[in-house]
Amino acid sequence: MSKKKTVKKKKYSPGQQKQNRARQNNEFRRKLQHIAMASDALDAFNLIPESELKIIITLRYSPLRVVSEPELKIPPKMISIVRNSILGYLKRTEFSVFPDGVKIFLDDYFTAGVTLEAYLEKLKDDEYENAAEIKRGFASYMECVYKMKKPMMMVLDFVNNLLWQSNRIDSLLFWFKYDMIFNDDTYPPLMCACLYFNIQKPEIEHINLDGKNRPVYRVGWPISMRRGLDWSTIRPKDLKIEGTFSEIPLKVYIQSHALRRLCERIDCVETPILHHFLFQSIGNLQSNVLENGRILVEYLIFDVKVGYLVLDLVEGIALIRTFLFLTNNGTPEGERLHKSTGLEIIEKKYLSIDKLSTFTLTDLKDDEELKELFTSTGCGCLFELADKDLEIKPEMRLAAEIAKYLGLR
Repeated sequence: MSKKKTVKKKKYSPGQQKQNRARQNNEFRRKLQHIAMASDALDAFNLIPESELKIIITLRYSPLRVVSEPELKIPPKMISIVRNSILGYLKRTEFSVFPDGVKIFLDDYFTAGVTLEAYLEKLKDDEYENAAEIKRGFASYMECVYKMKKPMMMVLDFVNNLLWQSNRIDSLLFWFKYDMIFNDDTYPPLMCACLYFNIQKPEIEHINLDGKNRPVYRVGWPISMRRGLDWSTIRPKDLKIEGTFSEIPLKVYIQSHALRRLCERIDCVETPILHHFLFQSIGNLQSNVLENGRILVEYLIFDVKVGYLVLDLVEGIALIRTFLFLTNNGTPEGERLHKSTGLEIIEKKYLSIDKLSTFTLTDLKDDEELKELFTSTGCGCLFELADKDLEIKPEMRLAAEIAKYLGLR
């Protein structure tokens, strides 16, 4: 049996350690100079006394950290993947303090840039000779960074895109909390921006539906770095249901069947984005109670209604049973389309008008006669999500077939 090899950390002599520190200090000095040049404040930077520069370099901020929330046991490999993704973005992404100015890497900003800002904030005009002139020289830089908040916003946008591309209500939800670390137990003290990685496995319940025990998933979503995960709730009063307990918020759950239908019918949008808009649609609740007592909650993508979530109140929870596309029978728009055209469920499926891609990725969106037909029944909003720059492939040409089937041509 082969023995597992152990990797020994390389040891440095005191002389080598001193050389490494000197090299790191010189590299940090160059980063400070580069930021000063990008801020049109190099003359002001050159006025900083050498003794002050040594203090700035010694007490510098460390690079942004990505770590697990202390209370959570997150697999190290998962942390490593997320960390490498974010830190890689910082190392390869540049921004300009001023329009068309010299560019700075985000990684340098969160070390040298933040260090310089912290120093200038505490620097008093009479601290030493030229201190006031140094502050005036960096005034435009400080004002621009505070006003735009651009560097941190770029990181937050990147992190939010990670959330959009990865979170699923039925699989795994993750988010970050942002904070600053100040640890003065060591010298030099540890100071850096930090992203704390959090994960939440789906909350699953089993309830009896139609005589069968079925799993349902609780609906929630991370909404901000400060608040973290937020769980959806609905009060019966919000559904125009009055009674003794109408003010009590009910947890919201969804069947896996409903999630499958959502992905099948909104077939040109990634699943995590669909789950995000599911959470948003419940938060911005717009409901309809039909004559048969069926509760429909409008489902919107980018503020465009594309269908309905069918909701029931069962066993003390608000349960999403299924998803109906806007053209489906059982929705107000779908029933109007049925009355106008006589199309039955199987015919809608045959013509593929029960899927969003037909309205956004085929030539149907370019046929004015058919667009008018769908618009007159309340389904015209589906065309608002069409990507006009997307080339229509031959297999995506359906307008002529639909028009022929309806007897329009």
